[in-house]
Amino acid sequence: MNQLDADIVAHAGDIADGTPSRRKDQAAPLGTVQSRLAKVYITGNHEYFSEAHAWLDHMANLGWEPLHNKHIVVQRGSAKLVIAGVDDATAKASGIDGHGADLTRALDGADPDLPVILLAHQPKQVRQAVDRVDLQISGHTRRPNLALPLPGQDGPRNSERPVSTRIPHPAVHKQRQRLLGPAVPNLRAKRDHRDHTERRRLSERQRNSQSRTTPDR
Repeated sequence: MNQLDADIVAHAGDIADGTPSRRKDQAAPLGTVQSRLAKVYITGNHEYFSEAHAWLDHMANLGWEPLHNKHIVVQRGSAKLVIAGVDDATAKASGIDGHGADLTRALDGADPDLPVILLAHQPKQVRQAVDRVDLQISGHTRRPNLALPLPGQDGPRNSERPVSTRIPHPAVHKQRQRLLGPAVPNLRAKRDHRDHTERRRLSERQRNSQSRTTPDR
């Protein structure tokens, strides 16, 4: 990743299952990630299985900027960009004090004339953001997700309904396995295998049904 020499690096949540103390060694490579302007992080639903706030603190210690319902402004030359982040959609139900997705709080004080990129872990969170941000970046599905404008419209802020697209990027799976270890399954591969099995069983049932209903000649 560092070879990309990126201006901004974003982590859209779901670092690991387990507490920071338990996953300290596995999360350590995140401390080596470099960027020119910012490294930003938001919580995913898996952080709320185990000490979500501790993960915010841990990522800060690794040099990342946790966007816990807040925003930052990055600048290159005269150009400025607002990067906002909200808690995961499950945060409020976790009962952790001060946690819960709050876009109003995240954008509080932001210049309304500046473009806004929002980090929100689950793609469905775009429904609350579609008329307030220019682009949403999500995770959750094990692939990167972007909320995009509809064709022919000026942009997401003017869209009547959100549009989300998944980006095929197998490196996401490899990176997740490097971070969490080889025991983490490739969920997409399991799903594809399950779908193939179901199609095969359906085909067999159809053939059996046809053989029973075909009259003897």
